[in-house]
Amino acid sequence: MKYRKEIDGLRAFAIIPVIFFHAGLQSFSGGFVGVDVFFVVSGYLIATLILSELARNEFKISNFYLRRVRRILPALFLMILACLPLAWMFMLPSDMKEFSQSMVSVVLFLSNILFWLKSGYFDSSAELKPLIHTWSLSIEEQFYILFPIICLIIFKFSKRNIFLIFGFLVFFGVWAAQLIITKYPAMAFYFLPTRGWEIICGALIAFILLKRNAAFLKSVLVNQVLSLIGFSLILYSILVFNEFTPYPSFHTIIPVLGSALLIVFTRENTLVFKVFTNKLIAYIGLLSYSLYLWHQPIFAFTKYILVDSLSILLVFILTFISMAFAYLSYHIIEKPFRNKDKTSSKFLILTIGFAAILIIISGLAGHQTNGFIDRNPPNHLSNKFYYDLEMAPHSPGIYGRGCVSNSAEFCIVNEAKSESILMIGDSHSGDFLHAFKKFVEDRNLNAMQLSMGGCSFSPRSFNLNNGQCGEAAKLLKKTIEKKQVSTIIFVNNFYQHLESLNEIDAKENLLFISQLFKSALKNNIQILYFSPRPTLTKPLGRSAMANKLTQVKLREDKYKDLVESHIENFLVPLGLKNYNQRAVILDAFCAHSSICTNGMHGGRPLYRDQNHLSGYGANLIFKDFIKNFYANK
Repeated sequence: MKYRKEIDGLRAFAIIPVIFFHAGLQSFSGGFVGVDVFFVVSGYLIATLILSELARNEFKISNFYLRRVRRILPALFLMILACLPLAWMFMLPSDMKEFSQSMVSVVLFLSNILFWLKSGYFDSSAELKPLIHTWSLSIEEQFYILFPIICLIIFKFSKRNIFLIFGFLVFFGVWAAQLIITKYPAMAFYFLPTRGWEIICGALIAFILLKRNAAFLKSVLVNQVLSLIGFSLILYSILVFNEFTPYPSFHTIIPVLGSALLIVFTRENTLVFKVFTNKLIAYIGLLSYSLYLWHQPIFAFTKYILVDSLSILLVFILTFISMAFAYLSYHIIEKPFRNKDKTSSKFLILTIGFAAILIIISGLAGHQTNGFIDRNPPNHLSNKFYYDLEMAPHSPGIYGRGCVSNSAEFCIVNEAKSESILMIGDSHSGDFLHAFKKFVEDRNLNAMQLSMGGCSFSPRSFNLNNGQCGEAAKLLKKTIEKKQVSTIIFVNNFYQHLESLNEIDAKENLLFISQLFKSALKNNIQILYFSPRPTLTKPLGRSAMANKLTQVKLREDKYKDLVESHIENFLVPLGLKNYNQRAVILDAFCAHSSICTNGMHGGRPLYRDQNHLSGYGANLIFKDFIKNFYANK
């Protein structure tokens, strides 16, 4: 296979936007498309190699897999092992547990599946995950396992139709992505069938260039124009796309087409060729794999430890550090392990096998011990700090349905022949899952719960979770109309849900909730309303770890006065019972001290992040709630 040095320049053009996107630079809001460029390039190079060897009857699948192991795993496994001590020192147990799970998933080539199930790529927490970027490697690894087998089958039974088969797979993948993204965005982003078509596009290019060494490539004008168009398409995607762009979808065709045009038409007589073969740019391209591996953990751990956004200066410093690590990784690990003369296959397999076993054992241990929760926290924190933060696992209801769920269905917390009680709200109600369960079991109450993260149960968020939030609001309304419960406990971070709205829209959403409450009260259903709790300016757990509790302040809530006055003036007189959770928490912040420490209560954490309660905080607040409303029952 002829070496094309301009491809290294294209890799540099792909990796730099990815780095700046992960750094959080708004100008590179579409920098994630650099991964799509890598997919197309990878497909082109792999398919060129396989198809060429198949045509010469020289292809051996064992040799192919061994080359992939040499290329991918040594540097990848080293990066994971280097992250482990940092995670041990700086991560909270809950995050350490997720990191441990991700280590195992990477070794098993399943990290895309794990991150699909855990969160979306654009979630705010994703930027703090050191191994989030390995999802694309798992996509490629899964593809590498299947693609040579598919090629062997095609060559044996339908060699003449290889172009049509590849073309159909691309067509199917694009349409699958477009259809799935509307209902299951995380699945579409991380799923091989909805991303693998991009790699197959690279394979189509390889097939075209191998079979039709065509005359159109000899036209200077055609090469010049189409390579510049390709460059422009990718640049457009980088600058214009953002987290709100449905992705992958028909939009993905733009950077994929741009990559295809660059691979086909970037020839020695083009301006793009001169740029891409610049020594510095081409060298960055050579380092691109190691640079991709190292930049994310470097940025993620820095953000995690600093508990703050990164300045432009720090972004460039961290980019330089990433370059330094990539340089060492490329020259000390990548090159020697790819060279058969320097690293024998036996040594390679032994080394990779040992590293894989070490990673899996460490990951399983981290999972089983809840993120090594028995570690000693930093000296300035109490020995109980990790346990105080810990939330019990989200156990399902008695019939197996999750009480914290993205589906508009109640879970049964307890069954009894007594009054029926419903706890409902967003993730803030989920904080009380286990305290609520213990409460209804102790009193033998018939109880249900539905906690849907981000759902305000008002029009503001009806489209959330593919419309399930709107369905949940309908379910609540139906429950009220049919008088299926005698008490509703409503816990919701309503201030924050309204924050981005103008005042007119905020009032409309508030009135929607108000009408639901009025309807319930009219039907003699008791409403126990938790006033939204205060929001902190920084996540408490990480701030405490970094000894930055003095920097944790209370955030201003835009519509607090509007909501509070409406509740007190229009709903409390009708019979709604307002549990002033906010006042209780603010008092707790100042307990045992003349100085208020936001998020803490007598040296123990009430919160685990900016607005969710810790396990200790949830128990403390719910006990106070019971004391106020159920002490004499």
